[in-house]
Amino acid sequence: MKISNISFGQTFLKSSFYRLSKDNQEKLEYSYGLGQLNPNDIFLGSDRNGNLTLDVTRCTPFDYLAINMLIEPTPQNVAEYKLHRAFNKLGKFLYGPKYSIEKYVIKDLNKKTKEVLSYEIQDKIDEYNHIHRKSFGS
Repeated sequence: MKISNISFGQTFLKSSFYRLSKDNQEKLEYSYGLGQLNPNDIFLGSDRNGNLTLDVTRCTPFDYLAINMLIEPTPQNVAEYKLHRAFNKLGKFLYGPKYSIEKYVIKDLNKKTKEVLSYEIQDKIDEYNHIHRKSFGS
């Protein structure tokens, strides 16, 4: 399977991801869909020690609906989505990100199966959502 820089919707691969061994990269393919299953953007990378780095933030509800094909892709909806994205980028430029970013490190990738890694990543996403749940309504 070929890995692209953006995979399965809201899971992004940082350039440092490619420092991981081929085996560990393949183990993580099982987890790519987690960005699509959760209303979060997740960024997978690696530190210099070969550990997985995971950055988690909240995506906008409109992004989540569009990525999961819950909005019909009519010309009007596509135009509204593009306008929404443009306003979000402008807001980030002027005021900074709306949602905070949490950074996690998952160690010992060589000793873990793809299922265990997927569960650990999901636990970190759940932890993020629990910690920041009060800010999601605004």
